[in-house]
Amino acid sequence: MRTQPYREPELVLYGPYGAEVLAHGRALNKARILATSRVFVVLLWGKTAALIGTDDGRLEQVDLYDDLGLEHVTIHAVDPSGERLLLADRRRVRLTDAALEPLSADGWWEVPEQHGTVESAVFLSPEEFVTVDRRRLPVPAGVRLDRRDCLARRRRPVPRRGKDALP
Repeated sequence: MRTQPYREPELVLYGPYGAEVLAHGRALNKARILATSRVFVVLLWGKTAALIGTDDGRLEQVDLYDDLGLEHVTIHAVDPSGERLLLADRRRVRLTDAALEPLSADGWWEVPEQHGTVESAVFLSPEEFVTVDRRRLPVPAGVRLDRRDCLARRRRPVPRRGKDALP
């Protein structure tokens, strides 16, 4: 990502044969870029869309709300293999592959009420991850260990715009 005074931000792919501007515009302001084992993912700040950089240099757009049930990704983590992503939207968690395809069609996982808002996440292995919450004092932050195979019991269906309202 490069910015120059009075110019729009640009997403630039640097390769052995030079630089190529893949995208530009205000939507790239404050964007977060995740590197995975196969692609890169650009999470656009304040948008329900993400960009995926494919291995042939093309960008594909993913609607995080319609496809994953997440309104605004606040936290993200990449597993040690680079094959899985954890995306969180305050109280929802979604596990995907490196190209943002859901690992389960069952929906997203809602953190338990006592957990609080997800503020941080990290994978311990491709199958285990930890989420950390932030609570108001005097209660300290909480940490929760989860396994991918245990989430199936707590999944919620992915909401669709106009059909299901988010809580």
